[in-house]
Amino acid sequence: MKKIRIAALCAAVLLALAAPAAAWADVSADAWYAPAVEFCQREGLMDGMGADAFVPGGAVTRGQLVTTLWRLAGRPAAPDADFADVSADAWYAPAVAWAVDAGVTDGVGGGNFDPDGALTREQLAAFLYRFAGRPEAAGASGFADAGAIAPWAADAADWARSAGVMQGRGEGQFQPQGGAVRAELAQVLKNFVEKVLRAPRALPLSEGVRPVGAAVEAGGAVIVTDAGGFGLWRVTDSGCTLLAGGAEGYRDGKAAQAAFASPWGVAPFLGGWAVSDPENDAVRLVRGGAVESLNGLGFAAPTGLAADDAGNLYVACTGSGTVWKVTPTGQKSAAAEGLDGPTGLAWADGALYVAETEGGRVLRIADGVTETLAAIDGATGLAVAGDGTVFAAATAQGAVYRIAPDGAVRAVVAAPEDPETAPWPAAPVGLALRGGEVLICDRFAGTLTAVQLG
Repeated sequence: MKKIRIAALCAAVLLALAAPAAAWADVSADAWYAPAVEFCQREGLMDGMGADAFVPGGAVTRGQLVTTLWRLAGRPAAPDADFADVSADAWYAPAVAWAVDAGVTDGVGGGNFDPDGALTREQLAAFLYRFAGRPEAAGASGFADAGAIAPWAADAADWARSAGVMQGRGEGQFQPQGGAVRAELAQVLKNFVEKVLRAPRALPLSEGVRPVGAAVEAGGAVIVTDAGGFGLWRVTDSGCTLLAGGAEGYRDGKAAQAAFASPWGVAPFLGGWAVSDPENDAVRLVRGGAVESLNGLGFAAPTGLAADDAGNLYVACTGSGTVWKVTPTGQKSAAAEGLDGPTGLAWADGALYVAETEGGRVLRIADGVTETLAAIDGATGLAVAGDGTVFAAATAQGAVYRIAPDGAVRAVVAAPEDPETAPWPAAPVGLALRGGEVLICDRFAGTLTAVQLG
């Protein structure tokens, strides 16, 4: 009996990490702000103020802040902003234009933005609050000097404290008109990214669902394979519906009566959804209210699936070390052979991406050429963004890694230091991208989680 064992598929040893951040001469390793400075440099949010100086006590200007937030937003283009004190060729002009277009700021009045003005703490709170979409706060800020906070910044200060983004400066004081320094900004940005932008959001699943693989419909609904209930589900932000299966075994026919042994990967194919079923050595097709097997194609423990722009299906056969290409007319040919435990697949921009789980590599195959993007053992699920950034789930590590186009690898979602208070993620498997979110299937925790990733 063939059992696909997650532990065997995931050696869970990270072999390559991003290059370490530069060491600033004025940032000691034990400084309270050192982790935040390293985070902001790694994320590309803040640079130094010289060859080897970060200047942690330096004042932050309004132009510097909007530039930092613009980077965090992905450097989007926007119509020029009409401020008398912002010239079109100023280094901060694209960021100011974006901030106005996004509703993050409307200037200081009188047709000015004041880019060189010192940023105050209440301004910092207001910028972040608007960037976050003006969310509701848990309650009153509780700052001893709350009466000194400008009315336009009161909600922002309330939210910043309740969300864990900004705290006081001692004795319960917010010091709203106090200037923000670079060390404080680094810490606030780290808090904002980790606690607000990348806070995991669980999508609703029915009881007992154990998601393994995911694909996204054009309208945003998520199609999920379920190892717990042996079926296929359609998940939206308001609920989920069983599309096929619900019983363990091997039975084709009407979708509601079908049975799967181990539904794993899912990808669009022939107007329906192809579902890999490794314990049955089969790929099943769910469409038109029925389930049928792609018979006669000889799959050995198929796991990951992907579809290209021409409608071809790619099947990772973990048991044979082969990735097969299946055309819409049923022709089968090898897209890659001699691999060591291939599982996760993704297709993007004319290239096939493969998670060679036991071989410890993430591969890119294009025009007959195979290249190693990163050495990550235990990768089981892949998703590729439009800019070529690859996300890889490492199940046994409880982590999701980001492989940048330049080859740098870093963890963007990782197991918490205290699993008693923050148990997620447990063991991510399949990944999918939906807009600016990565969707993470956690088979063992029984969760489908959306995380904003930069």
